[in-house]
Amino acid sequence: MFKFIWTLIVFLLLGFAVSAQTQNPQTALNGKSLQLIDKPRANYTEEARQKKAHGTVSLRVTFLASGGIGDVTVVKAKKKLQKTGLVAQAVEAAKKIKFIPAERDGKSISVAKIVQYNFNLY
Repeated sequence: MFKFIWTLIVFLLLGFAVSAQTQNPQTALNGKSLQLIDKPRANYTEEARQKKAHGTVSLRVTFLASGGIGDVTVVKAKKKLQKTGLVAQAVEAAKKIKFIPAERDGKSISVAKIVQYNFNLY
């Protein structure tokens, strides 16, 4: 029984070590990771100001090997942010991001990343 538990612990520890290595973009890409040059701010809409809407919009952005932006999809956002136009503003801003593409084996590659836009009233 003890040998089984010990084997299970070792197996779990090795699993954590392998997953930690694959999370590192440099290891996963075997080259250069994506570099953001300019992330434009998303504008607050007048309706959002009046309704005091605030929160975070999470987007999945595809950064193309060609240097352009591909698909931009909403991952998470409160309904109030959608209704007041802040999600649309975040998507519009994300489409204007400037970046240097990631590389693998000396060639540019497309990657998808989560990009967040925070909306706060002060």
